[in-house]
Amino acid sequence: MAGLLKRLLAALHVRSGLAPRSRVVVGAFGKHPAWNDHIDPDIGLDGVLQDVKRRLYLDGIRDHAIASWLNALPEQLIPFGHVFVWKRPDGLIAGRLWQSRDGRGRDDFPMVVCARCADGSLARAVADVLPALEQLEVQIRAATTREAVVSLVDVAQQSLLDDPSAPPAAGFPEGAAVRRLATCPELGGNGDGLPRVFHALRDVDPGHSGSRAEHVRVPRCSPSAPQAILDWARLLEARLGPVHQMLFLAPLAEGWLDVLVGKPEPSHFYTLRASLKLVPLTTDIAYTVNDRLMADTRAFVLGTTTS
Repeated sequence: MAGLLKRLLAALHVRSGLAPRSRVVVGAFGKHPAWNDHIDPDIGLDGVLQDVKRRLYLDGIRDHAIASWLNALPEQLIPFGHVFVWKRPDGLIAGRLWQSRDGRGRDDFPMVVCARCADGSLARAVADVLPALEQLEVQIRAATTREAVVSLVDVAQQSLLDDPSAPPAAGFPEGAAVRRLATCPELGGNGDGLPRVFHALRDVDPGHSGSRAEHVRVPRCSPSAPQAILDWARLLEARLGPVHQMLFLAPLAEGWLDVLVGKPEPSHFYTLRASLKLVPLTTDIAYTVNDRLMADTRAFVLGTTTS
């Protein structure tokens, strides 16, 4: 009932031309033991989150990734257990997905909770939304009925209603992010880690929202996956300029991020469960990095961290 009321109120806002009170729309889909198959109907998904489900879960995991994972050796795979942030032309999405199963014991698909952040603030998504989704995951894992899962998503939605008295989420200094990554030991002691990342992204067209994504797998260089997402987002936009579409997939139990700059293709979601035995760190690939790119990278780091 709470979910129906929420949807009716949102529809009234749209018809009246008023902005919705909430800056965040929370939804859920995937596999849960309370359902004998995929959750149906989906919980709380608006049009943007429906598209996220289609591209990540249906086109990506169902239609492409699962077949590849079934052909891999068990030691080549990691379980679901990720946070993700997806900057898109139609909004910013924050989410979590984890290893789950349906009521018949099938576990090829994850359970997913996600939120559309209307203000597009990555800092707010990391500071406010991802912690709320972490709590929601804990609660949904413990839930045993469909009604409980639906209610928990509605409660999370209400908890993230915009509070006009709340201070804005703090920003994060660009120079500090670049400095942390540039001095990260995991990027290579000889200083060629960042140039290899920039080399792999050399064909990116960041200003074109429909351009096919380029993928890099990079060290987190942070004990926190959300902080790593903040740092890499800041560094890449400082390097590339404003990026229309960028997706970060961060496995919580591993030390890397998968970053897709541009529009992801269904085949890109294979990386979700691919270990380093299948997809190495971009910083470990023996690209031929010329002296010009090395010098340009040093100048970029110096200019960003001293400005």
